[in-house]
Amino acid sequence: MGRIERRLLALLVLVAGLPLVAALLLSQPLFQESLDVGLDPRIDEALEDALRTQQAVFRSERLRHMLVAEGLAHDARLLVPLAAGDAHAVRLHLTAVGAQPGVLAVRVLRKLAGPLSAPEDPIEGWTTELIEAPLPGDARLEYVWGIEAARLEAHRRLADEVLTPFHTLRVDRERRAGAYAWSFLAALGGTVLVASLVAVAVGRRLTRRLHALREAMVGFSAGRPLDRLPTTGNDEVADLMRAFEAMTRELDESRTRLEYMAQLQASQDIARRLAHEIKNPLTPILLSVQQSQAMAAARDDVPPVLGKALDQTRAIVEEEVRALRRLVDDFNRFARMPTVALEPYDLNALVTEVVAAHPDVPNLSARLPPTPMVLAMDRTLLRQALGNLIRNAVEARPAGEDRPTHVEVVVESAGPHHARLHVDDDGPGVPDGLRDRVFDPYVTTKSTGAGLGLAIVKKVVLDHGGRIRVDRSPLGGARFTIELGPTPDPAI
Repeated sequence: MGRIERRLLALLVLVAGLPLVAALLLSQPLFQESLDVGLDPRIDEALEDALRTQQAVFRSERLRHMLVAEGLAHDARLLVPLAAGDAHAVRLHLTAVGAQPGVLAVRVLRKLAGPLSAPEDPIEGWTTELIEAPLPGDARLEYVWGIEAARLEAHRRLADEVLTPFHTLRVDRERRAGAYAWSFLAALGGTVLVASLVAVAVGRRLTRRLHALREAMVGFSAGRPLDRLPTTGNDEVADLMRAFEAMTRELDESRTRLEYMAQLQASQDIARRLAHEIKNPLTPILLSVQQSQAMAAARDDVPPVLGKALDQTRAIVEEEVRALRRLVDDFNRFARMPTVALEPYDLNALVTEVVAAHPDVPNLSARLPPTPMVLAMDRTLLRQALGNLIRNAVEARPAGEDRPTHVEVVVESAGPHHARLHVDDDGPGVPDGLRDRVFDPYVTTKSTGAGLGLAIVKKVVLDHGGRIRVDRSPLGGARFTIELGPTPDPAI
């Protein structure tokens, strides 16, 4: 675990732990006070009073109906018609009694005759009780009274669901207060634990990326190649990594550019000295050979074989001197390359001019965008660089091949004031192992030349603030890509 992870975890535990301790200290009195309020003895007394009141009401109601039934069994208004056999009067009196609240049925039963009752059947949803009383003769009285089942159920629930748990809570209040406090503490502790795990995961991801960034910085400062950094994400660390990668890429490019320019400067100095050292003896050598051949031709005693040999020697020396002078001219052009003078100009027009200036390349074509590509450029130097690439493509054709080389110049837009220029050919191309060195001075794949053409091209491109690379062409040969503009593409 890194230092930042430990600090993040300690800070989280401190921030979450202080409220946790405070909550633990306050929770016990809080739960105790809540239980005291909820378990007030006055509430218990009120609930028991309500239960006793309901029980008293039920007992009173039962006593009342028993008294009514007992009184009815001695009521003359029932006994006189019953003794006289007046069934109609009996029914009227029973109906009047049955209409009282709570009375569900009143019957007079005889051994030989049917019941005289009103109403006949009990009401559904009532809890009933039968009271019997003897009557004179062979009759008896059945008195059915009842209480609504919902009232009895409410009474039972009050006893079972309210009073019993309430008594249990009062007896177990201390343990429950502690249980509530520890449950609260466990919930808070679990929350802190989850938050800590999340903090560790986030911190580890953060520190892992910071560690990778630190290692990349140390490696870059030591000159090691920069490894790919995890730049995915939208946070500040990802932005920092992307900025560092962009910075190191720009520094690498600047360092490469400076190293290449220093190498070019050294090569220009060497070319300048070589041109001077080679050019000075050429004229005396050529004059000496010409003079020897002329003196031999003026004498009559020179054997024909010697004269022919002198003529051949003069021709060979003149040809080699011309080749050396061409080489000296290449050295001089390379050593005396002027500084770029930038001015706005249309890249499409420049390419058109270069193509028109090379009628000796029959398969030379250009593919241009429909709109002008105005960039800051040195027309003379950029025209020279583009001409060098075209000549390089033509001269790279294998010896003895009669087929003309197809060269195509392609201009692409790569953003405002930003263009990409391709020079493609269908020749043999550049070997993969030589692509990193093909722009170095004196490196060439051709049998002739000093290997300065591509070095001159790269210097012109670098002086324009651009980039150049070589790849495989869609035509099958080499593709030289030049990136020009104020904000070149970092991929080039």
